[in-house]
Order: sequence, then structure tokens, then C-alpha cells
Amino acid sequence: MEQEKGRFKTQIVKLNDSEAVIRVVQRNGKIIDFLIDSANVPLVRRYKWFSHLGYCCRMKNNKQQPLSWELFGKPPKGYLHRYVNGDRKDYRKSNILLLTRGVNSFLQKTRKNLSTGRRGISRYADGSFVAIVGAANKRKSFKTLEQAVEARERFENTVVKAREFY
Repeated sequence: MEQEKGRFKTQIVKLNDSEAVIRVVQRNGKIIDFLIDSANVPLVRRYKWFSHLGYCCRMKNNKQQPLSWELFGKPPKGYLHRYVNGDRKDYRKSNILLLTRGVNSFLQKTRKNLSTGRRGISRYADGSFVAIVGAANKRKSFKTLEQAVEARERFENTVVKAREFY
């Protein structure tokens, strides 16, 4: 089924009994496929979809609404939808988790531009290392990277245990 309205051009293609694709054609002619569960085809068929910053969206009341909100509902305040495999184009139910912003921040991959290559540890100009080792960004200074890593890992383990407790 192909839909066209203004600049939005959408096609929904059923791949098999369990998966379908929303095929979006951008203004520059580039085609982007968003993977969904076949059971969700009736929900998405009635709207015009487009790609914005890698996410599949539609317009609702002159605002962009992501596909994840249409399929799984708008997350409660303080929560967001996270892609388990990190692929913004995969909207299958098995790939979407509802997490708090804090947990999502904790689970993010380490950026490659960190000075030490470790999250929560940085290096001072004098060569010493500082690690975040407590709540509210409590910091402690160490002479070696190994000491800083050990302290940071202790802190991360206590955070994980606390989350498992609750």
C-alpha cells in the first residue's frame, strides 16, 4: 500500500507473518525501511510517516509524534523507549524497552572520545585521575588509572545491586 501527501511518501510492505516494513522515501530520494511487527500494520497504515533524525515519525496537531508512541503509547513522565539492539529503525515489540532516563543514561555506550576510555573517569593536567564514586557526582582523586577504575567499578556494582533490590 502506498500513501502520498505533500512531501511524505510511505509504503507498507509485509515481509512475513511476523514482520513488516514501513518504507519511507525522503525528499532526496533516499529510501529508509523501519521494521515493525505485522500485528501493528493496521495501526500504522492510516498515517503518513517520515524520517526525522533516524526515527520514524508522523505529524499530529502540528507536532512530530514518534512511531514508538503510536505502537506502545507515550511513556510516562521521566521514562522513555529504548531500542535494545540500538537500531532506531527496529520498532518490533521485542526490541523496545520502557526505562527511566537515569537507567537509560547509565546503559549508554561509552563514548570513544573520553580521555581515559572509561565512563566516569577523567585525567587531570598533573597526570592524576579522578573518578565519580558516589551519588551527586562525588569525585575522588587517584594516582593511577587502575586505582580509579577499581573505585569506579565498586561504585557501579553498588548502583546495580541497589537497582536489583528495588
